[in-house]
Amino acid sequence: MPRKRRSREPRLSPRRIAAQKRGIQALELRMAGRRWEEIRDALGYRTYTAAIMAVQALLDRTAKEPAERFRTLTLERLTKVVQVFYPAMVSGDEKAGMMVLRAVADMRQLLGLDAPMKVQVDIREEATRIAKELGLDAEEVMKEAERILGK
Repeated sequence: MPRKRRSREPRLSPRRIAAQKRGIQALELRMAGRRWEEIRDALGYRTYTAAIMAVQALLDRTAKEPAERFRTLTLERLTKVVQVFYPAMVSGDEKAGMMVLRAVADMRQLLGLDAPMKVQVDIREEATRIAKELGLDAEEVMKEAERILGK
């Protein structure tokens, strides 16, 4: 991975301070439920993508407290969606069911519950186990496994 190029501009330069303040304003507007296009227009970003990048950079760097408030607020909003649509979903309303499922999926993503799990498997042990279950020669199964994996 290439190293990030560091700016020679001091971290406390007026331009950097102004950019951080504008990023904080963008985050606060987003927390208030404003669309990216509205944030672009309100704060003078060239594109809505620039507003997104400013908020993302802020969340990645320094604004831990506003970022946590944003996550908490988003989680509260998603919880409210589930609370509102859940009774209709239980009654059989398909649209309400879809809303609940989307909200729950967003909650899982926000909380990091869908992060991939790292699994380590001893291939020799697994090949031996499978060979015994199927009544095959363990060495042949191991050779075939290595061939498939390109080892």
